[in-house]
Amino acid sequence: MVRKVNLDILEVDLQQTGAEAPREEPVPEVRETAPPQKWGRLGKALVISSSLFLLLSIGLTVWFQVHKKPGVQESEMQKSAILSDGLEYMERFAIDLKDDRGNFKVLLCDIALELNQGASITKEKTDIRRTIYRTLKSKNIDKLILPKAKKGLKKEIESELEKVLGGKIVKQVYFTRFTVL
Repeated sequence: MVRKVNLDILEVDLQQTGAEAPREEPVPEVRETAPPQKWGRLGKALVISSSLFLLLSIGLTVWFQVHKKPGVQESEMQKSAILSDGLEYMERFAIDLKDDRGNFKVLLCDIALELNQGASITKEKTDIRRTIYRTLKSKNIDKLILPKAKKGLKKEIESELEKVLGGKIVKQVYFTRFTVL
């Protein structure tokens, strides 16, 4: 429990002690002045303009995201131009392969198929993708890196597609991307 403390206050009369009373000096006249301005007009204008710029940029970003039209991307425009010339793209192949030492590697590739005139493979795309995947999966990654092996691989894919499609529909096979990770 806390104890209370009594304080003794010394009350001394200055006349009894013989000390002089403190002099009272005149208080200078205080004029009312405006408080000093921290920002000034230039600072306020800067804060307001930067706030408006921030709000405008956020508003435009939101507006463009909301009113974004589902348009054709540039790569799709290029593909449609090439498709009219008789090429068909098969993209995003990711195949895991082992090398001679047993290490896993990943082959990422995109393939373009040049078709004979008047040929179409829109109905058989899944069969074609499956055939290409199986052909690439059966290979050894160390041998695929060599340029001569790529030429042989293109010919093998072409012959396998002939079997699946039931005729010579694919004229030539091209690798548009061939990356080993």
